[in-house]
Parts: sequence; C-alpha cells; structure tokens
Amino acid sequence: MFRMSRRLKRAVSLAMYIGMAGHFAHAAEAPMAIVEDISAPSSKLQVFDYLQRGTRIDLGPNERLTIGYFESYLIETVIGATVVIGREKSQVSGGGKVKRRFLQCGGPKMVLSGREAAKSAVVVTRDGPAGPNAPVVEIHSVLPFFSFGSPTETFVVERLDRRRAERYEFNVGAAQFDFERSGKTLSRGGVYRATAGERSIVFKVSDIARRETRNALTRLIGF
Repeated sequence: MFRMSRRLKRAVSLAMYIGMAGHFAHAAEAPMAIVEDISAPSSKLQVFDYLQRGTRIDLGPNERLTIGYFESYLIETVIGATVVIGREKSQVSGGGKVKRRFLQCGGPKMVLSGREAAKSAVVVTRDGPAGPNAPVVEIHSVLPFFSFGSPTETFVVERLDRRRAERYEFNVGAAQFDFERSGKTLSRGGVYRATAGERSIVFKVSDIARRETRNALTRLIGF
C-alpha cells in the first residue's frame, strides 16, 4: 500500500489548506475531508461537501459514504455505521463496514518558491523566481473540479505557458464547476489561470495527469 513521506504529505496538504483559505477565512478550523460519493437518503450531504473535524454522520443500514482526507490522502468507504471526522482518518463505530485505501498520486500539490519552502520546511518543486503566472497548485487530472466558495456568473480558464493557446469561458451561475461537463480537457503539463469574478488561481496540470474523475482529491481546486 502506497504511503507518502511525511514531508511530501505536509507539502501536499498545505496546498489544500491554502487553496481553500478563501472559503474558511472566518472559520475556526479548515476542513479535514471531502465527500467523494454518497448514497444515504437520511443525510443532507452531497458530493464535494467539505467536512470539518468532529463532524458526526450517522448512516442507516446499507447507506454508503465515501470520503477523502486532505492530510493523509486516505479514501474511506463506510457502510451502515457512525462516522466521526478526524484529522487523517475517521472514527467508525456502531457496526457496519469500512474500507480504506491511499491514493497513489496524492491530491493537488503545492508548488513553492525557495523562500516559501524555507518557511514551511517542505520540498521545493518549482525552479526560478515567483511571479504572477507561477502555479501554486498541481493537480493530477485533466478534468479539474472548481469550488468557488460563493456563486459566480462567469468563469474563465486560460493557458499561460504559451505552448498552445487555450481559453475557455463558461456561464456558471453556481458555486462549483465540473470541467468534465464542458466536454473539453486540459493539457498535461499546462499552466493555467482560473478566474471567477475577482478571484483567481494559477495551477498546473501534472505531466502524468489522467482523465481521473473518480476521486475528488485528484482534481479539486478551491478558490
């Protein structure tokens, strides 16, 4: 079973917290996990909902919940049990079943300058000085999922690294956008800027990215 080094896990999890900072600027604690899949009529949770530490979810018999942890890149599937969200995994009780596995590629990866890496004691993954077009997140899917924190009317994704001109503009009218629904894919190795209203983020698509849609952690970009 794959396990990342502690330093690499810290680098990757830092990306998620920074990428979602706009969502939770006034919250006491950033979320620890995200809903990957759910089949539970008794719950109001939906796919891509964030989960904070201490959140309790009571599943009925045969109800199923799959969640992904930002810190550990652990994917848990729980059936018919009580789930309490922790930092790296859940506390599961009340019978039922639980299956756990680790993502081999991890989730979105933070791309740090030398100065930023010195402050956070993580691995430097970008060469050269920082700049407005320097990516801060690297994802492992050519079909990203964007979470804006609040509804946006228009959304633009444009390529910055000049290898091939790409620009996509969408009318959204929602707080989330799944690139899979656009019928288009981004390019492996490409650097892009995503803009929603006054918010924007620069990200890179991994050189070995796949058409991955099964796991939210491989393709989530939070503004």
